[in-house]
Amino acid sequence: MSEMNIVNLGNKKESKMYDKRLIVYGVVENMEADPTALKKLKPLYMYQDHLEFINPYHDQIIIDVRDIDKVVLKMCGRMKIFGFFSENNFYLDLDVHVKENIYKFEVQNMQTANNIIDYLKHAPFTVEDYMDVYAIFEKHPDCLARTRYLQANFKKMAKKYGIDFPRQGGTY
Repeated sequence: MSEMNIVNLGNKKESKMYDKRLIVYGVVENMEADPTALKKLKPLYMYQDHLEFINPYHDQIIIDVRDIDKVVLKMCGRMKIFGFFSENNFYLDLDVHVKENIYKFEVQNMQTANNIIDYLKHAPFTVEDYMDVYAIFEKHPDCLARTRYLQANFKKMAKKYGIDFPRQGGTY
């Protein structure tokens, strides 16, 4: 069995320090995307037959869905500090396994994340959801209700699943 490679598009020194994720705005086919967010975040396009994104070196990467072995669906939390106040923001993590490579994404558009969850539910590849993200989205389809639920429960979830909370660094 061959060794899995995490596709880390940082330099070798960064690769050894931590596992990096590409912060993206997930766009599902026929979904209306926020043009302001697309200016700030790199898009991850999710089409019926392929995924498409631009890596930090400005290469266009296209992954045929038939080449995807599995996607590991998780969530992460980041603390946003403004002045004396802070809040936790929650995002989707997608680890896309393609042959011996793993492409890691942090999807930051939670307002439209229901579209991404629906895409993953009907995708032709296996989705591992050990954090029960599907159940969270089914029980709390409204973004505000979901955020309130995660504010109250994510610390316990992070401890249970061994997730850094809040996440710091490790992205590009």
